[in-house]
Amino acid sequence: MISLLANNIKQPIMNNKVMLWIAGIIIVIGVIFYFQSNSKENQSNTLKIGLIAPLSGDAAAYGEMGKNGASIAVEEINTAGGINGKQIEIIYEDGKCDAKAALNAAQKLINEDGVKYIVGGACSSETFAFVPLATASKVFVISFSASAPKLSGISKYFVRNYPNDNLVGIALAGHLSKKYKKVAVISEKTSYAQGVKDSFTAEAKNLGIEIVGAEDFDSTTVDFRTIILKIKSENPEIIFINPQSGSNTARIAKQIRQNGITIPLSGVNYTGPDVISGGSAVEGMEFAVPADVPKEGKGQEFLQKYNETYGRDPLYAYVAAAGYDDVYILKKAIESVGEDTNKVQDYIHNRLSFEGTLGKYSFDINGDLVGVGVIIQKIKNGKVELLK
Repeated sequence: MISLLANNIKQPIMNNKVMLWIAGIIIVIGVIFYFQSNSKENQSNTLKIGLIAPLSGDAAAYGEMGKNGASIAVEEINTAGGINGKQIEIIYEDGKCDAKAALNAAQKLINEDGVKYIVGGACSSETFAFVPLATASKVFVISFSASAPKLSGISKYFVRNYPNDNLVGIALAGHLSKKYKKVAVISEKTSYAQGVKDSFTAEAKNLGIEIVGAEDFDSTTVDFRTIILKIKSENPEIIFINPQSGSNTARIAKQIRQNGITIPLSGVNYTGPDVISGGSAVEGMEFAVPADVPKEGKGQEFLQKYNETYGRDPLYAYVAAAGYDDVYILKKAIESVGEDTNKVQDYIHNRLSFEGTLGKYSFDINGDLVGVGVIIQKIKNGKVELLK
């Protein structure tokens, strides 16, 4: 009797424990569901964009310019309400102007962060490395300074608002052909520099210029004496210095002068502080470069905003402005056709007409810039002046 009574007393107690246990599970599930729902809602109100550029190393100045320009655009757009009501979250990765580092950065952005849009790379070597991965993942890439000719048509998911180096190579050859018949070329072994060399050399030969020496160097080279002495023995009338960065332009120019060579020097794309640091060695150098950022309209507004934001003018105004425009190009495309990257790439390649800091321009079917030209600049008295 006592045993039976005890069992009857235990039964309600056991039932209560089971009910409490079940109630606890329900509460936990509810809390998890709540936070998951909030997380999904927060994700749906955010548009992630990745940026890959050299944020360290010799080419860091160019990466910094693109990053700074893009940052200003993101802040402006978010303050104005975002893109279709979504705030932009931009994630910066250091591509180091290196193929392996850039690919690792892209893998992280695509596989871990889940981005569908990448601004960059800044260097052509970076861009070559990760565009195939981006294409396979249907991630759209827009670059502010990757300029190697072989990037043209590399993917329907790629465009660039920096001129194809075919244009600057051809422009420099055309300019030099008016004064010189024997040219030597010193080029870095990078995708960018080799692309420039190819376009320059082909056009130079078409215009009757003889390439009397063409020397390539590895990116780790710091002593150029052997190359310079080979070039000197060929008796060129002018030397075209063609590295990956402006700092190497100055470094090579200094060593050329230290080895007793006094003939004129020329280059492409780089006329900023890294080059000017070469002092008397770079005095008189002539360069083919993309057209300046217009000092009126949106170009002027951007340059003023950049100065207000960072307390100085951009070291490389074109690159900073192109990075700024890239974010606004994505905004215009997404607001026009939605977030589907296949629709975005079709719109940008075939229908976009964009008026930004660089002027009014568009992209052709190969992803190349249409509407921004090339100018010739010269270093005179330690400053850059326009020749034509």
